[in-house]
Amino acid sequence: TNRGDLLLAVNYFDSLRADAHGVSLQERNVFLDARAHYINAVGYNEQGDVVQTCAEYLKALEVMEEQFEGKELVGKKAQFMTYIYNRLGDMFEEQLLAEPAIACYKQALFYCRRESTSKYGIPVLLYRLGIQYDIVDQKDSTAFYYDEALANMPDFDNIHYRDLMVNKIVFAFYNLDYSTDSIIESLKHYVTLSADEEERTSRLLTLGNILFEAQQYDSSRVYLETIFEQQEDITSKIMAAENLSSIYQMEGD
Repeated sequence: TNRGDLLLAVNYFDSLRADAHGVSLQERNVFLDARAHYINAVGYNEQGDVVQTCAEYLKALEVMEEQFEGKELVGKKAQFMTYIYNRLGDMFEEQLLAEPAIACYKQALFYCRRESTSKYGIPVLLYRLGIQYDIVDQKDSTAFYYDEALANMPDFDNIHYRDLMVNKIVFAFYNLDYSTDSIIESLKHYVTLSADEEERTSRLLTLGNILFEAQQYDSSRVYLETIFEQQEDITSKIMAAENLSSIYQMEGD
């Protein structure tokens, strides 16, 4: 609702940075300017404008990198760089562009190692890198980053750990010589650990799809029908419907 005001504010922030005098004032104004472009990018992303989103994130990076030497990008500045690169990585991931997503997540990881954004910052970035390498079918890199994410996980009672373990299980199903029955039992276990309905939906969908791939169609249908009939999330319903339609066709229904 305040898009016009924010666009106007960005111009003022740009001018503040240009007119700054003194080190502390300049640093403050650089941050104001970069944050304005960052917030503007978030708004464009919410509107689905990929080009403008990318342009504003890159402008935020340009503002920071023009005003600070690499060795100065520490502390809160490093955290901010992590946020920008992480957002860029997420945007490329949403567009199914794995290679630029990997490049951005690696840069985010670089700055997060300088100054972590949270206790889960580093393991989550390692986990996201694993996902992207899985997408481009680089199995060794996928396994490496999943293992690194697990090694850096500070505790195991959190959704990041459960997401990671489920992805490791699915990766093992498709790429490693693991017992299908043991993999399915492990996935069922993580369904029971779900903290809320959204997480449970995600786990059921994964389980239903793995059962489908394992040609256990009756069991798969139970989980996929639950998603299709009871959940409101459209993306989940579509994913469930794709395999359900195949099951019904095989049954002549």
